[in-house]
Amino acid sequence: MTTPDPPAAPPVTGVPRIDEALAGLELGADVDAHPARLAAALDVLQRALNSPADEQ
Repeated sequence: MTTPDPPAAPPVTGVPRIDEALAGLELGADVDAHPARLAAALDVLQRALNSPADEQ
C-alpha cells in the first residue's frame, strides 16, 4: 500500500484576496463540506475578477 502524496501548495496569484482564499481552501476527508468551501473560494474569485484592478 502506498501513501498518498501531500497536497500541493496553492498557487500564488499576486492578488491578496485570491491567494488568501486559495490558501484557506481545505478539502479534507469530509466531502460533505467540500461544496460550501468551494463556493466560498469561488465567490472570492468572482468578486476579485469583477472588481476594478485598483481595488485588488
